[in-house]
Amino acid sequence: MFVSSSGAFVAPVMAALAAGGYTAVAVGGLITCIIYTVFGLVFTRVPVEKIYKVFPPALIGAVTVVIGVNLMPFILSYV
Repeated sequence: MFVSSSGAFVAPVMAALAAGGYTAVAVGGLITCIIYTVFGLVFTRVPVEKIYKVFPPALIGAVTVVIGVNLMPFILSYV
């Protein structure tokens, strides 16, 4: 799920670029990598059934759809 939601970072990267330039984007990317590493280590040690109690499949699907729908205007103007 985490890899497929990477499109959620388009808006924050654009905002960081406008606010602080490439340095802000690089720092944000580094912080994101650290956070993803921590989540990855935690989620590899927790059984899937426990994860689904906190993040049910319907919630994961809904979040993915919301991210995709919100990115559609950007993608259409980008292409």
